[in-house]
Amino acid sequence: MSRSTQSWFPVLDCLLAMFVSIAAQSSGCSFHEDIHGRVQPVSPLVLVGSTVILNCTIHPDVDGITARGVFWRHNTETIPAEGYRVLSDTVSQLVIENVSSDSAGRYECFVPEPTNRDCGSLVGGAELEVGYAPEQPVLDSCVSDNLALFSCSWYKGRETLIQTKYSITYTNYDGHEDQVCPRLIQESASLSCDFGPGTSHVGNVHFRLNVTAENQLGRAESVIVVNPVNYVKPAPVRSLDVIGQGSTSVSLSWSNPEGLSHLPRVLGLLYQARYRSEWDPDTVQYVNLSQTTQGELTDLNPFTTYEICVRAHPVQLDSSSGDVIGTDGYWSDCPRQEVSVRTHKAAPVGTVPAWLHVTPSRDPGVRNVVVYWKELPLRNQNGDIKNYRVSVTSRLEHGQISQVSYRTTVPDNKRHLNLSENVFKVKGSRSEMQLQLKSDTSYVIKIYASNELGSSPDTSLLLPQDGEVPTVPSTIQVNVTSPTSVMLSWQQPAESRVQLTGYIVFWMAWKSENRLYTWGQPDWERVADDQTLPKRIVQHEVSRGLEGRTRYRFGIVMVSSEGFGEAKLVDVYTEEMAPVGQVEDVSLTPAGRTSLQLTWEPLRLEWRRGILQGYQVQYCPLAAGTICAEGTTNTVNVTGEETASLLLQGLSPFTKYSATIAAVNREGLGPFTDASVQTTAEAAPEDPPTNITFSQVTARVLQLTWDLPTTPNGIIAYYMAEVNGEVHQLGDVNTVPVYGNTSYAVRLQACTSAGCGPFSPSHSVTTPIGAPEAPPPPTVSERRSSPSTVHLQLATPAHPNGLIDHYLVSYALKDSKDRTQPHVQRVEGASEAVLEVDCAGNKAVMYEFWVQAVNRDEEGELLIGEPSERLERQMCLVRYSEIATSKNRNLKSSYY
Repeated sequence: MSRSTQSWFPVLDCLLAMFVSIAAQSSGCSFHEDIHGRVQPVSPLVLVGSTVILNCTIHPDVDGITARGVFWRHNTETIPAEGYRVLSDTVSQLVIENVSSDSAGRYECFVPEPTNRDCGSLVGGAELEVGYAPEQPVLDSCVSDNLALFSCSWYKGRETLIQTKYSITYTNYDGHEDQVCPRLIQESASLSCDFGPGTSHVGNVHFRLNVTAENQLGRAESVIVVNPVNYVKPAPVRSLDVIGQGSTSVSLSWSNPEGLSHLPRVLGLLYQARYRSEWDPDTVQYVNLSQTTQGELTDLNPFTTYEICVRAHPVQLDSSSGDVIGTDGYWSDCPRQEVSVRTHKAAPVGTVPAWLHVTPSRDPGVRNVVVYWKELPLRNQNGDIKNYRVSVTSRLEHGQISQVSYRTTVPDNKRHLNLSENVFKVKGSRSEMQLQLKSDTSYVIKIYASNELGSSPDTSLLLPQDGEVPTVPSTIQVNVTSPTSVMLSWQQPAESRVQLTGYIVFWMAWKSENRLYTWGQPDWERVADDQTLPKRIVQHEVSRGLEGRTRYRFGIVMVSSEGFGEAKLVDVYTEEMAPVGQVEDVSLTPAGRTSLQLTWEPLRLEWRRGILQGYQVQYCPLAAGTICAEGTTNTVNVTGEETASLLLQGLSPFTKYSATIAAVNREGLGPFTDASVQTTAEAAPEDPPTNITFSQVTARVLQLTWDLPTTPNGIIAYYMAEVNGEVHQLGDVNTVPVYGNTSYAVRLQACTSAGCGPFSPSHSVTTPIGAPEAPPPPTVSERRSSPSTVHLQLATPAHPNGLIDHYLVSYALKDSKDRTQPHVQRVEGASEAVLEVDCAGNKAVMYEFWVQAVNRDEEGELLIGEPSERLERQMCLVRYSEIATSKNRNLKSSYY
């Protein structure tokens, strides 16, 4: 179906409805007339709890249906079929039993759709009202406001649920007619009447009050007789003033309430003081004064501010005798301005709450003792406390008090005194001394507070000697029951020496000021409970003054008839959480070739959030940059709350390590610090150079190449080469001098600034044949030589660099201006050479002689060695004169 066609449906429905309405009117079926009276009764009103029957009449010829097809609705809800019944074809009956307030509303009778009725499916309906008859009103109160306005109020009783009319009339016993309440006030549950100032109630006049309540379900009436004089509430007193005061008393005066200066003979006023002190502002105290306008408050606290008011209350008097015959009525209100007054000062009262904290001393036979006390309660100070005084007296045997006494004065702003550290004055002299409290002596410590008018009574604290000290409790268990409360439990010591009289539970918070940590001033509770002391396991809850996420030290001190014992301590956090904040001042420094020293500042107190179990350190060697090598992270748990260092051992030399640290408590780990990076010190290489090769091998040198050791443990400073047992330090060119035709075994060693590592395995090589070294200079055999002939003895070179093939012996004139090519003679395998020189000039001539060894290489090529040093000899005329000198000349001769 198209959207345009659907849009016409609402219009068609409207036209159809108009057509049905017109058709109904034309057929004479008025809609209103059709449903009116078809359900009977039409407007029923019934009492809650009763039964209602509604009948619906059907006209089968008109309605097109019998009563069997009818259904009922209550307001908008269809009533189940079992709720109604068919009496005949024309009557359907609805029965409502035990009617309640929920039963009220519209009930309608319908025929099913579709119907051939011109008037629709509704047949008829009725409106049901449900309610109660009114209850008898009950008098609540009456009041005569300062004898000016008289009013009374009543409780209506149960809500009637339907419209109810209330009326109040009154008359007196003098014969006046009933009068209607001039001002009736109705509330949901009450009603009241202001009878107005015209009502005569001055004097002993009785009124008859009549209250009526009426509705369609019933009527109730309440009649009472009242005398307004019995309900008087006076106005506040006037001119309240303080006319005198002392340390424990205040005198007051006042005037009668306004309008009651002259009372009738049958009425009087009684006065009462109502007051509260500054120490207990929520507690109000009352004192009845008299019927006069003056009075005194006694038994007050000195130096205390009181808020005071005076109230008036009526009393009924005998008109003839004036005696009090009744006290009906109300107290007046306090004046708008109460009187505030402070009593005078007096000496303090009450004792100073105090206890002894005893701990062992480092010195043998001596105890550390601190006296802790609380401020004398303000209500007991009775003025401004100037100071507290502490005295210490030793006790002799049998409890007698020594005449030697020590005393000191402590300012008002201080709440403890360390007896072992303070200077005391000796009574009766001006000397001062440091008090030593011996373990084998009993003491009496007294403390009292002073103001300008006197001192409070002494608080005596007993410090017993050895053998009389109460036993320390066993381990204290702590259960944190909330962020601000803990439960302490411990096993009571089994005492046989002394009689326990109680115990002290104390606690102090761990505070930090400018990163300096200290225990705060302790708070404490003293318990002396006859029911608790015999128990084997004792529990004590502490909640006063505790803060969440704070470290506390709790202590238990047993107290006996002989005095105070030593304290048992335990530390705990309220509401523990994992630490927050990073450990600070972390430093990682070298501590040797295989160690690093890690130090840090203990985690700040405010970040711990629990008792630290210690710290967790994680460290690793770095593979690249700041990345740990995979699988190399090590974890070390360091115990101790205040531990601040760790030596990391077993590390690799000259290796970069990363370390980080986090605090640990029972709830978990805190955040780790940023990584600290440091390198261990150098060490000798762990292994030798690798991949050693001979890059050049000649008859003179070996040139080596190699790779670094796998673990150099530092920066390699130089290398050492062991060649056939001789060690050489290699230079920049990495060469080793050698000789030809020789076998060599070579080992290498790497060295850092810390030392040298192991030698490498031996590498062997044989050098090729080379030119021989210079042989020794030739020597002359004089016996066989002549002026023209010389017999020379030849020697093999120290390093022939191969197998000598032959020698070349050369000679030439010395210092000849015409230098000619030297004469060379080849000598084969002999150790002697015979040379003949030219002596034609028949004059003495100086000749030089030298020798060279010659090898052949692997390919047969001649290798001529270096010449020897030269031998000089005079030849020809001088037969036996010769001069042999050695000169280092590098001469080479060609051999043909």
